Amino acid sequence: MIRISFLICLIAVVFTHTSFAQNIDLDKEKFNTEYTILPTNPTLSYFDTYSVDFFAEQALLDQLLLTTNDINSYFDLPGYVFTKDQAQFNYSISIQKPIEILKMVETIQETYNSTDGNAKYTTKYVAVISYSIPTTISLKLIPYGTVVYTSEFSTAFTPTVYRSAPQITAAAAQNMLTFDSKGINVYARSAYQKSLQSEITKMKVQCCFTPFTSSNFFWKINEKKAPEYAPFNTEVSKAISILEKTTKSTSIETMRLELSTSMKYWGNIIATIQANSKKTMKLEFACLHNLAVCQYYLEQFDTCKTTCRSMLQLNYNKNEVQRILVDAETAQREVRASGLKTRHQDRIGFSSTEKFQYTNTSSPIKK
Repeated sequence: MIRISFLICLIAVVFTHTSFAQNIDLDKEKFNTEYTILPTNPTLSYFDTYSVDFFAEQALLDQLLLTTNDINSYFDLPGYVFTKDQAQFNYSISIQKPIEILKMVETIQETYNSTDGNAKYTTKYVAVISYSIPTTISLKLIPYGTVVYTSEFSTAFTPTVYRSAPQITAAAAQNMLTFDSKGINVYARSAYQKSLQSEITKMKVQCCFTPFTSSNFFWKINEKKAPEYAPFNTEVSKAISILEKTTKSTSIETMRLELSTSMKYWGNIIATIQANSKKTMKLEFACLHNLAVCQYYLEQFDTCKTTCRSMLQLNYNKNEVQRILVDAETAQREVRASGLKTRHQDRIGFSSTEKFQYTNTSSPIKK
């Protein structure tokens, strides 16, 4: 009797999916979930605490218009804990006084088409400003003294250079050369600020654990046309609830266990669908899509790519499938490059309230 009842239920499921799937409409159900963007250089991932050395005159910081908030943001390393005692590695920035190298107006010729269709030329003027503001960023292991990262820029050999947009008159370009504030050209200063921020961002990409909130969606079935698919949507809601509560520190094994029921449900539906059936194509696509999205966040990248290739064979919504496929390939490369096992990391730096706080001083500081 038990086997007969099971067969009757299975036949009912197959009949339901086959009879109604051609009429279903799909709706997107969006959600957000969190993981960590891993460092591309895993050297520091085995350490937790860092100290700070900052070498710069307060007068120079004022001249460069670098605020306390700017400096604090430079020295905040996501995933790590700042400490004044017993640090495992040191993070230092050194900024030296600006040296003006060059100010000049460059003459250029621009081509344009006149109303008679002939090419004509016009003279314009570009302000060129070059400064050296020697800056060094470095990360060094304690107590070994091993330098794991260093960057030097705005030196005499690699100065900060500003080139203006072409000006109509030489006087306009010349005026940009003399537009100084606090003893430094404002355009060169702005260019330096951008370079400094860019170099610090580059270092953090290589060495830090950056929390990231990802937006995505599952396909639900419109129950107005097909109320019999309410259980399908219930599984979607369960999966979204799990992913919405997932954080950068959530165990990937816990996620896989919690999502297994919904994934098994969608997999069982796919197993009952007749191959190459146009009537059930939307249903199959929705199940495969939801599986692929789960597999992506569960970091089952090879399986996710296989699921995407099955979706492509349905010849439906190919752009969306290609997006998931590219995301899976990119994430897989990034995890491999990091040398770490997962994008979900339980870093003590994520929960630490201890942060570097710059204190204004008229002399070089060392914290």
